[in-house]
Amino acid sequence: AVVARPLNWFWRGFYRNDCPDAKPGDSGSPLLAEPGGRVVAILNPTINTAQVQLRLHTITAGIKTLNATVLPGRQVTLANVVGQMGYTGSGGLQLCSDQPVRANSRTYNQANPSDTYGQYYGPYTTNQAVAAGDLAWLVGLKQNAAFRSNIALTNSGATTAYVAVNLYNGDGTWLASYTVTLAAGERKQHDRVFQTFAGRTNIDSGFARIAVLRGA
Repeated sequence: AVVARPLNWFWRGFYRNDCPDAKPGDSGSPLLAEPGGRVVAILNPTINTAQVQLRLHTITAGIKTLNATVLPGRQVTLANVVGQMGYTGSGGLQLCSDQPVRANSRTYNQANPSDTYGQYYGPYTTNQAVAAGDLAWLVGLKQNAAFRSNIALTNSGATTAYVAVNLYNGDGTWLASYTVTLAAGERKQHDRVFQTFAGRTNIDSGFARIAVLRGA
């Protein structure tokens, strides 16, 4: 299953999902790790202590982990989770817990010594991702002198996924396509997709069609 979104898409929520290599009862949700700072907040609304593990699926360093304990009725906030794992870069971030916790996150960059900017990101479950034979649409994309559109794909499944991305102008004209192969847990980003694959820098209104050819 594949999670597809523009990198600056605003989304939120709290979900849980199976982690195949975790102990019975564990759950997880894939997030995206971005440059700058990522803060993950985890709420445990149950009457039992939750043992939580964040897993960053990287391309160059395997899986990096960060563990946390969340007491009943409490929230834990983990700042700069990628940095705490001793890693610089990006990847698919998975949350695993032995209790049905709630989670959200925000990413930020340091504008100057006193100011930051960023946005909130919520996780997706595998069931919410796009599976083989399904379609997803990314709308409101641009590539011009003021804006660019990058597209990131994350495979939240346990097998390799093959994805086709088709790019369109706002009037429905097909512009270009490309394919992406994603190993289990892998994330790939393509920058300035209209310029890179269609040679266009004058797209004021565009959209993308995401088709998962294989993968679950």
